[in-house]
Amino acid sequence: MNWFFKDTSSGDHNITPNEAKRKSQKSSAEAILSQLSEWLQDLRKTQEVIPLLTYEDAIQYFITDRPSDSRIEKGAILRQPHPQGQFLAQMFLDSSNQILYCSDGKPYGRKLVVKTLDRELEDTFGTKDLIIVE
Repeated sequence: MNWFFKDTSSGDHNITPNEAKRKSQKSSAEAILSQLSEWLQDLRKTQEVIPLLTYEDAIQYFITDRPSDSRIEKGAILRQPHPQGQFLAQMFLDSSNQILYCSDGKPYGRKLVVKTLDRELEDTFGTKDLIIVE
């Protein structure tokens, strides 16, 4: 009967390097999304709603408010629906498109509630909810 209860943890099942990489990437992505989700939850407490965000203002933010972290290579703008318009999170990314965090554990960037986007920013999003700025 011992064959029926075979212990596969003793090496009978080998994880391929690709499986290990996929599991690692999945857990990293889940961790980032979890942290970003917590960060966005704080936004629900925001009282101020910005009437209009232009493409120029969004891009200018990446230039004027860029942290002095040498790992920063890109920026990202994420949008989500909000009862008063849209949630927008502007974040800074490394060369692998990973969100970069301050020493306090929060992502570099800002979060906003915006009533409307100008046509250029709306067109840049198109049907997507994420823009990568290089």
